Amino acid sequence: MNKAMQPTPTPVRLPDELKATLKAEAEANDRSLNGEIVSRLRASLKAERKNAPDQTNRLVLE
Repeated sequence: MNKAMQPTPTPVRLPDELKATLKAEAEANDRSLNGEIVSRLRASLKAERKNAPDQTNRLVLE
């Protein structure tokens, strides 16, 4: 990926047990930890939008 196109890092503090779980899931899904987190956040937000279709301010994720 071109450096100009890379997203800005967003440090997040996670409880150790959550990080360990996400790392294990990432490995099982053949993803990086970051990829796993992004995938899960997108799925969560997509499900929210599906459950609230009348919402006027939606995030564009794809």
